[in-house]
Amino acid sequence: MRALNRVLATGAGLGGLVLLLAGSVTARAGELAWGAAYIGEYNTNVARTPTGEVSDWIHSPLVGLAYRERSSTLTLDFFGQAEYRKYQNDSFDPQDLYYVAASGVWAIAPKQFYWTLGDLLRQVLKDPTAPDTPTNRITLNVFNTGPDALIRVNPSNTLALGLRYGNDTYSDHSADDYRYGGYGRWLYNIGTRATLSGNVEATVVRYLPPPAPATYLRNDYRISNYYFGLTTRSPTLVGSLDLGWTNLNELPGNVSAGDKPLVGHPLLRLTMTRQITRDESGGIAARAEYTDAATSLLARQTELGVQNPGGIGYLAEAPVADPYFETRGELFFVSKGASVIWDTRAVARQLEYQYRTDLDRSELLGRVGATYVWSPIMSASLYGEYMQTAYDTTDRTDRDTTFTLRLVRRLTRSFSFAIEGGQDVRRSTDPAAEYVNYRGLVSLLYSTGPLYVPDKKM
Repeated sequence: MRALNRVLATGAGLGGLVLLLAGSVTARAGELAWGAAYIGEYNTNVARTPTGEVSDWIHSPLVGLAYRERSSTLTLDFFGQAEYRKYQNDSFDPQDLYYVAASGVWAIAPKQFYWTLGDLLRQVLKDPTAPDTPTNRITLNVFNTGPDALIRVNPSNTLALGLRYGNDTYSDHSADDYRYGGYGRWLYNIGTRATLSGNVEATVVRYLPPPAPATYLRNDYRISNYYFGLTTRSPTLVGSLDLGWTNLNELPGNVSAGDKPLVGHPLLRLTMTRQITRDESGGIAARAEYTDAATSLLARQTELGVQNPGGIGYLAEAPVADPYFETRGELFFVSKGASVIWDTRAVARQLEYQYRTDLDRSELLGRVGATYVWSPIMSASLYGEYMQTAYDTTDRTDRDTTFTLRLVRRLTRSFSFAIEGGQDVRRSTDPAAEYVNYRGLVSLLYSTGPLYVPDKKM
């Protein structure tokens, strides 16, 4: 009960914070929604083990809110949620779970000087090779902020400069760090629909002293990017292409099994989204560059933090004190019709860690989601995902499949009832890693508006 009270108090605190913020801006510019839910989930194999399966009910009351601000000087998105998770048969200890995603841009001097802030608090896997269970999760908070200045030389040329400070904090302090960096860009406008740029970016990451006894390497490093960019815009097509070089430097003073010199690779970033019809869009994305777990996680944060916690991008968020080179390609298609909504994605990527080569791997993902809206009060969703993970330094290959069928019935304007059934399967060349789990879920949801939809984040 005390744990539940802490969750409720946290939710109330988040609500008070956002209401205070909402009261300080123009009423027309802000949008606020809040809600609560009870979610009961039954698992036939709650520990995801190959044998000796144990079933259990998971009871999850949760509260949360979302706030969006769009004004001439402030763009702000906030999503916060607190959940208490209790295992009926005590398969795992009770948990207090928190999820916060916030991003904002303050135009101190519009078109000249801005301040940017981002923060993400959520759980990630400790060991990407192990199943997703409470004992294999850790809480991570990623914070990033800094100023941006635009110096307009003439109508076609602009100099953009920015500084960033951030820190990453893990609940077990295994990879806490602070980071600072900056960028410089020369922007040249080609008419009204294209921009050429020359870019320099640098980020320095320094780790805080690890808790004793430390049994892993912690190597401070710097990531530097030098590239040319092209951005195009039209009513039906938005695209960008960056080509250049990315470097990784180990900083002086590190203690490792043989210091590694500067290493570099060609840099590629490509995004292209085409609006096919009013309701349909599709596109491609690709990149090849050095990054790390915290940067990757924060970059994939979507608006209001509404992000599917599974699938591609999730395994790389393990709290590993080590940068990696990521090569990634993606295709997607989205259709939002009046009665049918489709979301289809295919992703391939490869991760090469600088020191933790045991985590080097290749991943293939296919994901399909469809929602059929029978009426304004009834809908059904079908979701499927296949993911193959091949580890480079071992003979292990995992194949994970997930299927989910969800039915939602709106009871009133604010209350909804949902039932869900699904299956999670892992097949692996390592028999000890295999499991099959069937799950059923019932939910009673309350929300004051579509901006906030209560749901489990992990």
